[in-house]
Order: sequence, then structure tokens, then C-alpha cells
Amino acid sequence: MALTLNDGSTVELLPNSTLSYPKNFDSVKREVILNGEANFNIAKDVAKPFSVHSNSVLITVLGTRFTVYSFEANNATKVILHEGRVMVKAAKNEYFLAPGDIFILKKVNKRSGISNAEPIATPSDVSSDSLSTRILHLEKDKDDSYVFNNYPLDVVFDQLQIIYNAKIIYNKADLGNRSFIGKIDKKDSLFNILKSIALLNNFGFHKQGDSFIISN
Repeated sequence: MALTLNDGSTVELLPNSTLSYPKNFDSVKREVILNGEANFNIAKDVAKPFSVHSNSVLITVLGTRFTVYSFEANNATKVILHEGRVMVKAAKNEYFLAPGDIFILKKVNKRSGISNAEPIATPSDVSSDSLSTRILHLEKDKDDSYVFNNYPLDVVFDQLQIIYNAKIIYNKADLGNRSFIGKIDKKDSLFNILKSIALLNNFGFHKQGDSFIISN
């Protein structure tokens, strides 16, 4: 579902996801609540930061493009930065992401969560020992190639989307605990790269329109 907020920001809300937002943002801040997965393209407004509350994570931006994957049932949150700069706050710690970075947070203690007050909720305080955080940086060599050092396959697919500015559709549950170690030259076609990864892992693979689809 494509949404346009009253400040001009656009959101692509993916299936089984919900977004809570006010009809009109106030004069000081712009805040929304996400449960699920969405792509955000935020209208720049230095005077009014844009914030996304999702589980135990607060994502704050001024003007940028990013993806958030955060289903409460999975006890995990993933933030993928495509353009600009964002600050992610979890367990009172702040993390600054650069384009290509992926922030991953997993809850160790399932009792942790957020308040569901409408229309805008503030994450409840969460102790640092109940969370596991990780930031994966896109490693680039001098020869315009990218190094993946034992990255989970879902992270590999997400970063390939950033590198090639393409859409890769996959079901994270189908990937299991598979990971990938390798070096990718950007001169190689994304089709051939994904086809090789699919063959190595016995996945199905095909292209549909402008999207690349990985299936089990």
C-alpha cells in the first residue's frame, strides 16, 4: 500500500504491516508507529525531525530513504539505510548509520516491548541486557567490489538491493540460518549473482518485471 503523509513523505507499506500516524503532524515533530515492514522516503524538514517508533527502536531522520523490518512476533528489528543519514536509538544507546549500513536488533527478553497508545506511542524503557544489537557496514574494495564476510543471506540480499538499486523479493523464513562469504564485482550482473547464490543453496530464482524473486 502506498501512503502519502501530510508533510509530503511517502511510505510503501508491505503486507501484514500496520502504520499508525496522525492525520496532521504538529508544529514540533513528525512521529509514526510501525509494526511490520515499510519503505520510507522522507520529506526534508530540518525544523521537524521525522521519527519511527518500532518495537524497542526509535529511528530519527531529517530527510532520507530507508527500510524498516520490525514485526513484534519476531522479536527483531532491522533498519536498512539507502540514502542520507539516520540515528537509531535502542536501550538508551544511539547508532548513526551511513548509506548501505544495516542495523539489526534482537530481543533476548520477550517481555520487552512498546506502549500501544494511539495515535503516537513512545517506546518503554528497555534494559541493555535484554537486547542484542549489530551494525553491518557495506565493505567496498578499491577495485569497486564488495566483500561479504559470513553475512546472513537476508542481509546479503538487502545490501545487493542497495548496490544495484533493485528489488529482491524473498521470504526470510525460507533462508534459514544460511550465510554467504564472497566478493562481488559490481560489473557483474545482479541476475547472474543471484542465480549463483540460488544454485548454491538449492533455491528457485526468476525475474518478474523489474523484481528478482528468490523462492524455496
